[in-house]
Amino acid sequence: PSGIVLKNLLNSFHGRIYPVNPRYKELNGIPCYPSVANIPDNVSLSVFITPPAIIPALLREHAAKGIHHVIIATAGFGETAGGDENEKEISDIARLSYIRIIGPNCLGVFHPSVGLDTFFLPYDRVPRPQQGNISLISQSGSILGATMILIRQEGLGVAKAVSYGNRVDVGVPELLEYLRADKDTDVIGLCIESVGDGSGFIRAAQGCRKPVVVLKLGQQPAGKRAARSHTGSMAGRYEVFQAAFRRSGVYEAR
Repeated sequence: PSGIVLKNLLNSFHGRIYPVNPRYKELNGIPCYPSVANIPDNVSLSVFITPPAIIPALLREHAAKGIHHVIIATAGFGETAGGDENEKEISDIARLSYIRIIGPNCLGVFHPSVGLDTFFLPYDRVPRPQQGNISLISQSGSILGATMILIRQEGLGVAKAVSYGNRVDVGVPELLEYLRADKDTDVIGLCIESVGDGSGFIRAAQGCRKPVVVLKLGQQPAGKRAARSHTGSMAGRYEVFQAAFRRSGVYEAR
């Protein structure tokens, strides 16, 4: 997966890219560094695709380097037996170090206008849509990938897409607030299993002047169990979500 991300970024990203892996001095024709501490420049964003056990140490290295934005694609946290403690540890480190996290257990960000594509999905399996006016927020990476294929088949385009996974930090309210101010976004699609901050979600949705369409996963008992094993989410009572959707003025897709 990390090789796919690197190739995708080299194919599309407009900025500088720094592979980090202590086993290599070069990857795909560009210098590779043993640690973020060895990178000579400032770094805006890191993508982690590493074993879960080393992520706390990596976050501490990032804090020392002054890197404050991280996407953790790695799974093996709150969605697994015993993973809750690992998830709490990375959350505590991030909070104390002022590091913002998307993930863990996610695809990250697709932002075509700047060529940022952190999805570990090869183009031949998941062809990317053209740039457009639809933005997507999805807790499920697989549903987001399938949606992007369908959008491409329909001849439509994507402004931004975010797969946020276990939501240890950044969640739907913040992403909605970002997209409602985004000049490239005209309509927002959500795919959620749970919402950690219900009142924050309602406030963000009510303040959005753009159409918001939501698909709620985990409506039935089997779906709730799947959500728990998928992103560690407690899917909650569907009736409560329906009431929140009505109050927020969002459109629910069935």
